Amino acid sequence: MSSAGLPRELGNTLVNTIAKVAQQTQRMTADQLESYGYAEFEKLQRAHGPALEERLRDAGRMVHELETQNPGLKNLLNSRGIGDSAMVANLLMGHAQIYHARKR
Repeated sequence: MSSAGLPRELGNTLVNTIAKVAQQTQRMTADQLESYGYAEFEKLQRAHGPALEERLRDAGRMVHELETQNPGLKNLLNSRGIGDSAMVANLLMGHAQIYHARKR
């Protein structure tokens, strides 16, 4: 993530958040993970409203670009509900705005 200009503090926060989500979801069944994903998405919808789709798209573009530089990020986000977490998504969406602004 440092290749995206992620500040150390934000990177540490992201790592800690991912660890907490992984711990929370590690024993969930597939059905529980699916329900978790829907509940987390609802949180994002309430927090971001109509801007959510664009913010998710920007975060997705950033993740895709980071994946080409350092493979493995997509696999991590697709495992055990990590990418479904509203907290993880918020961190990625927030940094995506900075990331894309720096690239302009």
